[in-house]
Amino acid sequence: MSKSKSLTKLPSLKCGNDKEAAATLQGLIADAQQGLRRIVTAGMYIEWLVTNLKHGQLGPWIETYCPNVTVRTVLNWRTTARNVCDWVGLKSETISEMPISADKLISLPDSDIPESLKPIRKKIDNLLSECKSAKGLQLAFNFGFSQADVDESTGVVTNKRGNRSGKGNPKETREAAKAMKIKADMENAQYESERITKWLLEMADHKHAGSWLTNAQLKDLATACDTFSAYVSRLNASRSTSRINA
Repeated sequence: MSKSKSLTKLPSLKCGNDKEAAATLQGLIADAQQGLRRIVTAGMYIEWLVTNLKHGQLGPWIETYCPNVTVRTVLNWRTTARNVCDWVGLKSETISEMPISADKLISLPDSDIPESLKPIRKKIDNLLSECKSAKGLQLAFNFGFSQADVDESTGVVTNKRGNRSGKGNPKETREAAKAMKIKADMENAQYESERITKWLLEMADHKHAGSWLTNAQLKDLATACDTFSAYVSRLNASRSTSRINA
């Protein structure tokens, strides 16, 4: 058993059935390669998983149960889905309380969607019908539907030849999308920090780093560690000064 596994308890969904949930996500991951709708479906399921995990456990859970996909990819899909949720007014609290998992809101036939969720499903359908790719959807959120009229009650996007004054994606929506991306980047950085820390602790012996890495690689790694250590020292000193002056 590795040092990291012996020191850290494996994450687990509050609802249980980790392996079953992982199998579902694995299938959705495979489907996500085939189009925007499936990417959003996978992202919605990931968002549902997050509501069943403690804060910060998504990365370790994915690493444990879905090792064939990178955490960065999962976080990107989640960000796309969260942008869609924000656009249609679907809150995290609502996702955790829905009678169906969030992915089924998109994947189930319309006739099987609970009546209370059908207006949201309609908005999602209308939005995804206008954006053919994840990149196109992200551009729409970042810069607004500058060549479109948007019906806020249905989510219908009607293309126009020119932009009308006062139309397009509101500034608040663009700012919300930017904030979501920043949060996703922060979550990814936090996950990478934990992963690298565990890796360094695991590698710090002759059996691992001493046997597997060349002298040049060890030198580069040591330089990188020294550089980061020096930065942390400066950061801590700066924070200490700020607390004293506060």
